[in-house]
Amino acid sequence: RIFEPFFTTKEVGQGSGLGLAQVYGIVKQHRGYIDVVSQVGAGTIFFIYLPAAPTGAMIASEAPQEPVPPGQGELILLAEDDPTVREVVQAGLQQLGYRVLAAANGQEARQVYEQRQDEIALVLTDLLMPVMDGLALCESLRALDPAVKVVMITGHPLGDGEHLLVQGIVGWIQKPPDQAQLARVLRRALG
Repeated sequence: RIFEPFFTTKEVGQGSGLGLAQVYGIVKQHRGYIDVVSQVGAGTIFFIYLPAAPTGAMIASEAPQEPVPPGQGELILLAEDDPTVREVVQAGLQQLGYRVLAAANGQEARQVYEQRQDEIALVLTDLLMPVMDGLALCESLRALDPAVKVVMITGHPLGDGEHLLVQGIVGWIQKPPDQAQLARVLRRALG
C-alpha cells in the first residue's frame, strides 16, 4: 500500500502520503518498474528499473525553443494541497504574468470561486487532494458555471489524459510542472 496516494505510517500532520505515490507515477510515466524490500530494524531498499536507450541512439540536437507565452494579468485560481508545490507553482504563475489566488484543497477553492467567479479566468487544480479532489472540484464548479475553464496538474500517470477532456477539463500537466509547458497549456486553455 505504500505507493497508494494518502497512505502514510507517519503521525497526523507529519506527511501527506503523496511522496511515494508521486515517485511511482514518475517511474510508470517513463515505462519503468519500482520494487521495494523492507525489513524491520534493517532498513528499506527501493529498486527502480528504467528502460535503456536503444544502442546507437542518436542524441537529438537542441531544437530552437519556441518562446514561452506570457500571461496577460489573468486571475488564476490554484488548488494544491502540498504547501511547497503550491508556493512553487504560484511563484511560477506570477513570473509568467498571471495573478494568483491559492487554495489548499478543492473545498476551499470552491469557496474562493463562489466569491470571485467573475474575475477568475481559469482554475488550475491538483488531481488528488484530501477533502475534495480535483475532479469533484471541477464537477462542483461546472454546476456553478458551465463555462469554467479547469486545468489539472498531477504527479500520477494519465496516459494521454483523454478521459479528463471528456470530463470537461481543458488541459492537464504532469508534476513537476515545466514552466514552458505550463505557460503553453494555460495559453491554449485561455484562448
